[in-house]
Formats: sequence, structure tokens, C-alpha cells
Amino acid sequence: MGERMSRYRRGQAGRTLRAAGLLSRWRAESLAMNWSDPAAWWTPAAEAVADALSGRAGPDSAAASNALGRQRASAGVFLDEARTDLLVAARMAGLGRADRATIVDALTLGWTDRTLETLFTADCVDPLTELATPGYLVTRLRELYAEASWTGEPVARDYALVVVRLAPVSEVLEAETQMILAQTALRAVFPGGQTLARVTPHCVVVLARRREPALGRSLREASAELELAVDEGRLRTSRIWLETLPREFSGLAGLLRQLQ
Repeated sequence: MGERMSRYRRGQAGRTLRAAGLLSRWRAESLAMNWSDPAAWWTPAAEAVADALSGRAGPDSAAASNALGRQRASAGVFLDEARTDLLVAARMAGLGRADRATIVDALTLGWTDRTLETLFTADCVDPLTELATPGYLVTRLRELYAEASWTGEPVARDYALVVVRLAPVSEVLEAETQMILAQTALRAVFPGGQTLARVTPHCVVVLARRREPALGRSLREASAELELAVDEGRLRTSRIWLETLPREFSGLAGLLRQLQ
């Protein structure tokens, strides 16, 4: 009995080490493949997937993958990025084609379910940061591109994105605090009807008119406000620039991914 218990404990320890090793290698390869936000890659479900794929006791791989899909959707990760990321773990775990399809389908269902849950309940503006959601920004731009198709005036000639990227931080509270500081600085110099939206956990944009006479001055003032916050230690680092919008609406998704 004692020998069997000893073998069981050694087996448990071995599975724990395999799970930790898989999780570490999975994360490293995903980040090397240009994962959009390194600080947000880890979730409890990612650890559960590693446990399941390494044979450690816990939820089965499909259940863990479903939970991962839900958590990726909540974090704003695109579905194809989440699927590609999970396939990295599946390959490292040596899963066959059928098992790979099973966990990817489970992740897809979890991602879709979570997205549908929030479709009609999520506000367009985050009450904490007072920044619009990516979905609202896309809707606003869709309207502008639709109008441009009638007027013949290119959207890129009249509008641009003021982009502010902050240093990624792992602590959620600090990340939210930095977003609030960025929003405050930008709203101080863009007080009108401009859309301020958060497109990633560490990136905020302003949909601004190019023909606005004070746009250049507003950029300089916003840059000065952000630099002051960095100098005072309230922000880690920041970058600000003017991003040209694509000529066609179909190019917008690619631009937003580049900003990630």
C-alpha cells in the first residue's frame, strides 16, 4: 500500500511538472508569434488547459478549452488569434487531428457563447475609464465610410486616429489607472464630440478630424500632458502619433490589429 501511494505521488508530481513545462513553452511560442498583448496571455483557463493536456487531474481538455474561449472573448481577443494560440498547445502536447479539432471547437463555442452573452448587455462606454468600446469605434467608422461612399469624399482625407500606446503592465488595477490617466489627458485637449475608444488593454485612440485647425496643437498638448504624467511617475511610458485611416472600410480590421 505504501509503495503504491509513493508511486502515485511521484506520478502526480511528474504530471505537475509536465503541465508547468507545457504552459511555459506554450506561452513563449505564442508570444513569439506576435500575441497581441503579452501581459494578458495568462488566464486560469490557460493553466487548466495545460493541466488537461498533460494528463493532470482536473477538467477535461474540452471543458478547459471552452473556458479558455470564454475568457479570451472577455479579454477582447480575436477568435482566430485564440484558436491559433490553442493549436500551439495542442501541437506541443502531441494531440492528433481529431483531438485538436475537439478542443478548438470547444474554444470556439466558449468564445461565441461569451460574445453573444455580452452582445446586448454591454454598454458602449466603459464606466470606469469613460472610453468607448472597440465595437462602438468600428460602428462609428462604418457610418463615416458609408457616408463617404455617397459623397465621394475619402474618409482618410477628413479623419485620422490619434493613437496613444501605454507601456503594458501585468497588474489589472495599474492598467486601468493608466487608461484613466490617458483618457483624462486626451479629453482635456479633445473636449468636443470626438470618439475616444480603447482598442487594446494598453492602447487608446481618438477619432479626430484632420481639417480641424487646432489638430496639430492638440497633438502637442496631449503629448505634453502624457510626458508630464510619465515624468511624475503616474505613467510608465507612452507614445502618441497620428495614424492614417485606410481608404476602404475593409482595411480597418487590419489597421486595428496592427495597433495591437
